[in-house]
Amino acid sequence: MAVSTTAVRTGKRRRSWLVTATADGDTTITFSHGLLNPAASSADVEVILTPGLQAPAALSAWAASWTATQITLTKATDAGSGNASAQLWVGAAVVHSFGG
Repeated sequence: MAVSTTAVRTGKRRRSWLVTATADGDTTITFSHGLLNPAASSADVEVILTPGLQAPAALSAWAASWTATQITLTKATDAGSGNASAQLWVGAAVVHSFGG
């Protein structure tokens, strides 16, 4: 059993995934977002978490951290994470900077 991601959007500057924990003990996943080259900064990436339709109150249990190449998602509690449906939508995008 594990936490898994399913790609929803695979663009060059924006990508998104559905996240599913298939057992209650599954609380962490690290995956490559593939948006930037490894020399870029994590400040160049914006990550947004949105709860799945099955568990809108569960968003507060999830935390995200990221680097220029990877996203790590951690669920604060393992209770109720073993659900066959996607529990979380994760979006990542390259942040634009226009003149300043």
